[in-house]
Amino acid sequence: MQSYIHLGAKNILFTPFLIHAVLIQIVDTCPPAVMGKEYIFQATFVHEMEEPLEVVWLRSKTPISMCKPNMACFDYSDVKTSTSIVYLKDHLVQCSLTLRNVTRIEESNWSLKYLGLASLKRIQPLFTCALKTFELSALTLVNCTDKLEEGDMLYCMCISNNETGVEVDYSWFDKNGLILSNGSHLLSLVATRNNAGFECRGRTITGERTIPLKYDPLIFEKPDTIDCALNQNKNNMTMGCKVENVFPAAKCEFAVEGHVLFLSQSQDDVIYEHQASYSRPLFYNTHCFFDLSELLPVGLYNVAVAAYPNVSGSYEDRRYSITTSILVHRTNEIKQEQLKDMLIIYSYILVCFLCIILMGVFIKQRKSKFYYKCFIANRPTFSGSLNDAANQKLFQIEEHESKDLIEDLEIKKKIINV
Repeated sequence: MQSYIHLGAKNILFTPFLIHAVLIQIVDTCPPAVMGKEYIFQATFVHEMEEPLEVVWLRSKTPISMCKPNMACFDYSDVKTSTSIVYLKDHLVQCSLTLRNVTRIEESNWSLKYLGLASLKRIQPLFTCALKTFELSALTLVNCTDKLEEGDMLYCMCISNNETGVEVDYSWFDKNGLILSNGSHLLSLVATRNNAGFECRGRTITGERTIPLKYDPLIFEKPDTIDCALNQNKNNMTMGCKVENVFPAAKCEFAVEGHVLFLSQSQDDVIYEHQASYSRPLFYNTHCFFDLSELLPVGLYNVAVAAYPNVSGSYEDRRYSITTSILVHRTNEIKQEQLKDMLIIYSYILVCFLCIILMGVFIKQRKSKFYYKCFIANRPTFSGSLNDAANQKLFQIEEHESKDLIEDLEIKKKIINV
């Protein structure tokens, strides 16, 4: 059975993902919780089993609340929680758990599992995540660039938000947990692909931890070069381009007279090959190929090619493109070659048809000669009671009629040959 799980917390929405019962359990990280505040776990899943719907919320391995088949939920008294479960549509079920007052003890792994007979069919959790708690949310990021070219200077400021008004000491860490800046709210360094993924952490003067903020800009590198060539033969016309030393892998666009050639229905026709660069191993060499055979009528064209790193997948990525152009002379040689091929095929068909006709005439002629010989060999004779003159006269008449038949066949043969 497949279950679609929708994770959520208060004011935060997760992307749906798919879990199979045979997969290894992976614990995701929940959005951080602020101590003393309310926090909501929410799971949406598909229940298609014949067994009754019965689930339990767990903190680590400790039951916190449960819901029965009659959709009634029960919360244990030692934890201030509120649980609800509801059918949305068809077999889609939504189950929520609300923590009324988050404390340090809630910093644990949380999960939602089946109970009863359903748990025998599915032992993996319907939902699971690890919750981190912090004293307050006091930080905000300002003036942080979301996309940078490798080698540019990266700047980002981590400051206290206006709501708390508390004094905070800041620290910047890299993705490996190493300190980049201690005591300064400003992160400033040269952007490289290896150092992407930063985290700003803060502590108040009394030692309270604030919710950390992640800063993960997109680092890219424009291509060094782009070289294109045209491959044209009697069957097709393809343009191929090589884009060197780019990150992420490049996308290509082909345009003529200011119009992009591939439209929405044909953009998948651009074929890509991505390889690691030999000169710069952390970058790519991209080969892109595009078939122009059906797009260009006969004429002379200047085809422009733009290549750019596929940073965000949006239209803005075109700002980082490099371009080249190539002169394309489209002739009707392809159509002429195709016409020649069709004429050859039709010629073969006509020759075969004439051969069949001649074979039929030949067979008919052979049969006529055979019948004549049989007639001569088996012609009737008169009895001895008749005189020889009568027999001779009858033979002459038969022989004359046979010769007329042969002459008639010869005339028909000449007509057919003509």
